[in-house]
Amino acid sequence: MNHRLTCLFAVISLCAASQASVLRVPTEYPSIQSALQNVQLNDTVLVASGLYAEALRAPLVSFSLIGDVQPDSALGNLPVVDPSSLPHPDEIACLNFLQAVPFVRIERIGFRNGSQMYPRDSEGGILGEVFHLALKNCLFDSTYYGIIRIESAGQLIELDSCRFLDNPVGCVSAEEHRVLARNSFFSGSGFALVNCARGSQFSDCRFQGNTTGYHLLASGDSLLVTFCSFSGSSPNASAFVGLVEGSGTISYSQFGPGQFATFALYASRNCDLTLLITGNIFSQLVEITPVVVQCQSEGAVPVRIDSNLFTSVTNSGAKAIQVEPDVSAVINSNRFLTLSPANHAAIFSASANVQAHLNIFEATGLAFQAFHENDARFNYWGDSTGPYHPTLNPNGLGDRVSDSVLFDPWYPDTSFLIDAAEERVELPEQFQLSVFPNPFNSTARLMLFAPEPFIGSITLTNILGQQVRELHRGPLYGQETFLIAADALPSGIYLLSVRDVIRNTVNSTHKIALIR
Repeated sequence: MNHRLTCLFAVISLCAASQASVLRVPTEYPSIQSALQNVQLNDTVLVASGLYAEALRAPLVSFSLIGDVQPDSALGNLPVVDPSSLPHPDEIACLNFLQAVPFVRIERIGFRNGSQMYPRDSEGGILGEVFHLALKNCLFDSTYYGIIRIESAGQLIELDSCRFLDNPVGCVSAEEHRVLARNSFFSGSGFALVNCARGSQFSDCRFQGNTTGYHLLASGDSLLVTFCSFSGSSPNASAFVGLVEGSGTISYSQFGPGQFATFALYASRNCDLTLLITGNIFSQLVEITPVVVQCQSEGAVPVRIDSNLFTSVTNSGAKAIQVEPDVSAVINSNRFLTLSPANHAAIFSASANVQAHLNIFEATGLAFQAFHENDARFNYWGDSTGPYHPTLNPNGLGDRVSDSVLFDPWYPDTSFLIDAAEERVELPEQFQLSVFPNPFNSTARLMLFAPEPFIGSITLTNILGQQVRELHRGPLYGQETFLIAADALPSGIYLLSVRDVIRNTVNSTHKIALIR
């Protein structure tokens, strides 16, 4: 019976979609609101470029609101809804959903609050209840709050290539709802630029602003943040990213430059669930602790902090990672470079269950401080003599460790690609890439120098433009070396490319020849 009802509803929806109409503004209707008043289920309101001085009230059915401009149009060509010139502008918003609507799609529309709408105590962009709100190529320009009070838990907000510019109180307030955002930009101030719930995902997004709380605040499990960037100076801020009862993955993202936010990534986690922090860059941070992890709910699942780069951090607290009591942590294959001041720890552990292996510490001063015994064997401490400890290794010339840190002087693993005895040479000031030998018949060595850290992708493509291999994805900084193994590749010409995945720019390309 349930299957029959489902099929019946699907047929009804399909029929409704096939009968949907397009209402054009201003050729058929003089205003957007007049078109919305005539909307039927699944209709589309198509709006020409221009300024619309309206405070829109949404119909009670699913509909689409689309700007009649090219998808790649500049932001200045979008149709813009701006109610600033209307009576009582401090009491109205651009678009209000007075009752619940199942689905709304909005594309290529701008929403703006002019100076007449300030000061105000209520929202200025989109507000109300929508079960599924999908926005693409939309602009929120100085809206008091971009999207807020989309009520009822479990709803979905999708953002694709949207821009939130200078929103004074925040961009998206959806603390009980899932947000799926890609290629979007969030800027402004207030308590949080984006506030969202479990299962939210952010890819290729930029967060920039001066908040009093967070750039991104997420509650619940299964958060995914990848290829994003966070920056700003916020003397009163809590963190760039804050997790509450959180779990999920934070990967290939860049934190910094920034000043005075207390933390870059603060994870108050559900310790029964997995949290992975991998492939990120924490750089150019002043008075900001890059990563802090604590347990909000008890559990024994360790947080994994893996393959990150911490560099150019100055902080009067922990300079890279702070592990609170009761947290289990596995800290592997990270690089800690040039952290200050020397008397504060790169890793500060108040936990009795921390393992740190295959990490590189150089010019960090105090590398590791622990209150309980922590296993920190198999790391490189900046010198072949190992870390300095006044009694356990008084002749060590590497970075210092405290009591309770279990270490060995030097772990000679070639994966570090470090020769402590190698003479230091003057490094170039610009990005450089070389491959030797070229041509090659089995393996070649790729060497590059990156004067500034970035999240990079190194790929190999054939002459048809097809990617045949990705050699690396993650932080790149300083001198880097990678092996190119021919394996099953046929003879031919290949193009080696290094790309900054955050800025979406190509740093360098190099032609190589494989001859069997």
